[in-house]
Amino acid sequence: MIDKQLMQKRFSERATTYDQFANVQKKMAHELIKRIVHPPKTILEIGCGTGYLTKLLHDAYPQA
Repeated sequence: MIDKQLMQKRFSERATTYDQFANVQKKMAHELIKRIVHPPKTILEIGCGTGYLTKLLHDAYPQA
């Protein structure tokens, strides 16, 4: 059985260094940006985590 409190503690301990080690996630974020065909009018990101993808989207589409 999963110890939810232990899981929460471990995630919290690593949250501050997540972006430092999230190389695969960063690569995928850049790939997702490349696949956007039409510039979006608005952007809504749900479950944005540390905001890395949100910042990329904002930088690529500041008008959205």
